[in-house]
Amino acid sequence: MTTVDTKEVKNLVEKPKAINLNKILPPETIYSRKFRKLFGLILNSTPILSSISDCDKDGEIKFSVLLKEIGVSYEDIKEFKNVMLSNFFADFLGELLVRENINSFVKKMTAINSKRMSDLLHISSHLRFGMKLYGDRLEFAFHISLLQNILTEDFKRQIWRQ
Repeated sequence: MTTVDTKEVKNLVEKPKAINLNKILPPETIYSRKFRKLFGLILNSTPILSSISDCDKDGEIKFSVLLKEIGVSYEDIKEFKNVMLSNFFADFLGELLVRENINSFVKKMTAINSKRMSDLLHISSHLRFGMKLYGDRLEFAFHISLLQNILTEDFKRQIWRQ
């Protein structure tokens, strides 16, 4: 029978080393950290929309919000430019703003007659938010079908609670 020295085995088995990402990439270049920092600024704000357009012939609604309303400065734009130009950011912030201001958007939706609304919902559907920076404000665009999706989701949630 062979005996094994446990000290010798421990020396042979190398402990896995933790990788410090800060040594590979500086913290400010790690994408997810930038997202977290930017979203932290936004989630600590209570934005008021500066404008909401009527629905156009293709079912698109535009709205805008001042940067200061979402807790972001022009200097922040420079720091977070690569994050803000992503679809993820535009979709997240756009939908957050629509949901937080749903009553204002529903007023625009109910101003459309039912035949036209039906046509708009069959022409296209919401996939992504468009977002542009105009000086000190962000402008978003989305298809009106998003409102129907949000309202349907909320309605189902209300029914489920009963």
